[in-house]
Amino acid sequence: MSSTYLQLPDGSAILTEMLPDGSLRKIRLPSPFVVDRGPGRNTVEDEAAIRAAEDRVTKLDRRER
Repeated sequence: MSSTYLQLPDGSAILTEMLPDGSLRKIRLPSPFVVDRGPGRNTVEDEAAIRAAEDRVTKLDRRER
């Protein structure tokens, strides 16, 4: 069995596995979670990722209503 990992621009990824019988299985992996450790310990990049994730969740929430 072999696998490839393709990172997408939004932070999510696609894992493609070749199974022993020759078939392919593709798995979509969500973006990784960003842990908020507080403004005193977060880097600028962490803060930007947190804001982007919050905005994405808000947009998804609005779309559901």
